[in-house]
Amino acid sequence: MTEVRSQIFISYSHEDTQWLDMLQTNLKPLIRGGEIKLWDDTRIKPGSLWREEIEKALATAKAAVLLVSPDFLASEFISAHELPRLLEAAKNEGLKILWFAVRPSMYQRTEIERYQALNDPGRPLSEFPDALRDRELVEICKKIEEACASDELLREAAVAQEAKPGGLPGAAEVAETSRSAQKGLEALIKLMSDAAVREDVGKFEALFHSSAKQIGVLGYYKELHDQLHTLQLQSYQRLVGLLQDVKKSPDDSSAWENGFEHEMVIQEIKCGLEQLADPEIVSQRGVSWVPRLIDTLKRLSQALKTCDAGQMEKELGNVRRALGVEPDRLNLRLIEAARALPLTELVNSLSRVCDRLDRGRAASGAVGCFKEGVGALGKLASGLDYLIGQHDKLQRLDVELMRAEAEGLAELAGSWPDLKKEAQCEGLTEEWVPLLAEDAEKLTQAIAAQEPNQIRQYFRRFRTRVSRHFYQADLMLKKLCEELSRAGEPIATVLEMIK
Repeated sequence: MTEVRSQIFISYSHEDTQWLDMLQTNLKPLIRGGEIKLWDDTRIKPGSLWREEIEKALATAKAAVLLVSPDFLASEFISAHELPRLLEAAKNEGLKILWFAVRPSMYQRTEIERYQALNDPGRPLSEFPDALRDRELVEICKKIEEACASDELLREAAVAQEAKPGGLPGAAEVAETSRSAQKGLEALIKLMSDAAVREDVGKFEALFHSSAKQIGVLGYYKELHDQLHTLQLQSYQRLVGLLQDVKKSPDDSSAWENGFEHEMVIQEIKCGLEQLADPEIVSQRGVSWVPRLIDTLKRLSQALKTCDAGQMEKELGNVRRALGVEPDRLNLRLIEAARALPLTELVNSLSRVCDRLDRGRAASGAVGCFKEGVGALGKLASGLDYLIGQHDKLQRLDVELMRAEAEGLAELAGSWPDLKKEAQCEGLTEEWVPLLAEDAEKLTQAIAAQEPNQIRQYFRRFRTRVSRHFYQADLMLKKLCEELSRAGEPIATVLEMIK
């Protein structure tokens, strides 16, 4: 029987025990709040079979945090037993490898080098003065929390999809439904060799035209939304941290060492936006800000190349303003495009074609396939309606929480009643919704008790849960848009045959 992976395994050399202690101390609020569960070999009780205990812990780890140093790399036990098991689980079972450099080492000569570090390996913790080291450890712990939060998100989403028959299907089911819808439309093309069927389908030409157009519009807005999401999560937030480091130590050129990696990410996002920047489409779809953002990213990339902190700060300000306004506007356009997609009407019309085929001829393989495809198209329509509603609710809540955080938690008492009402998420059926309500109630109690530490703790917990599920809704909406585009590919052929 496969063990459930539910804890974080810490791998370290006993020569680095002091770093283990500091990590555990910084993670204590998350441990106490039940958000993470740690395991390291200090939990092995005297008299226990230590190898067996370690094997059990390895088998139940959902993530591994490696404290990398020369002694870590030199350890025969880690090299021969712990690390191979962890790397294999990362490859085959989805375990996450998280690591940070505590002392300078030759990590580049090991497989660890392939995994993204939680800190800059060129500036290990041992090289920081005490105050800066503590700050660096806090940032490392935040990244551990974020990494494990995404795992919890996927688990909750999977449970919700299995438990709630009215909710959104999982990614695999969406893909299978899309294939069935595509095959159904391809079967319709075969059936349209019959003039009577062609005439029947021709009555709904306008619906086919409108569906094909709106599927393209929907996909465009979703791709643009995803590019902004990537810009925020993978570039902007990290560049703000880099700028802070540069401003603290303006004469320390090592702060720019990772500039090339940031530049590469910006280039990828810029290329993605350029593919969406056709002047005619930009004008038609009301996104005139796209070319301006592309120019901003070009200047930001140049600032990284030349280590120009002043220009970098200016361009990050432009990015911040775009991220503060455009995702919300895109969300509204996305909803408008989804509501304008006459998928339900198309399904109803094709169902009438199915009924006439049933009455007019004996069932054939093509007719059966077409009927199954129409049913699958109906499922995609229902999934789109449900997910657009979920995405809209979480987008609005995420924006309001971002504003509350920017205003400062000291002002939260005034805005919290409205935020809490918004967080009720009426109409959503997933199992995480009551969990969000529990977090909201704990935050309400902390605000009433005027406990600043608890307010920060429960706000972060509440905020993280909303962000997790908004991110998951984003991923599923992107997947559904992709599958709708794939399922709708035969529509162009249907339109040609009607003509």
